[in-house]
Amino acid sequence: MGVGYNSPLPIAATVYVYPGPKDFSVLPALKSKDMSEALLNQHFKLCKQDITRNHPEAKFLGEGNCTITQGKNKFEGRKATYSFDYKFGPQAVESISELYVFLLEPGVKFLATDRHFVKYRVTYPAAMKSEAESETSAFMAKLPWPVKEQKKAKP
Repeated sequence: MGVGYNSPLPIAATVYVYPGPKDFSVLPALKSKDMSEALLNQHFKLCKQDITRNHPEAKFLGEGNCTITQGKNKFEGRKATYSFDYKFGPQAVESISELYVFLLEPGVKFLATDRHFVKYRVTYPAAMKSEAESETSAFMAKLPWPVKEQKKAKP
């Protein structure tokens, strides 16, 4: 499932949620946490390749770990940043494009029975970097993921 958002700032954002792999026969046997990290890193690499295939002129600016905080929940993922010209209105302008990729594991925390990836793509004019980063952080914090409510202990 994918949804697109456009902000008047301007920011062009897309959010995708889609199934992750179920068969691990292509990977060596790893502990559960190591398996999750290997799956996330492998998929992150493919997502970066999609960007450079669709935007061969893109300049890679960097990558690293990232965290989204939604209330009491923190989600760890990977982030890559690129620059290229993007058309906002009638003319292309120098822009920043950010890729965020997360792996949702089934279990205690999520309302999911299988692995899923969550991917964000956010693109904005480079001249509006500070404002766009602030708006993007707020957007990602407010768009809730399907998590199970924590039961409060009875007094």
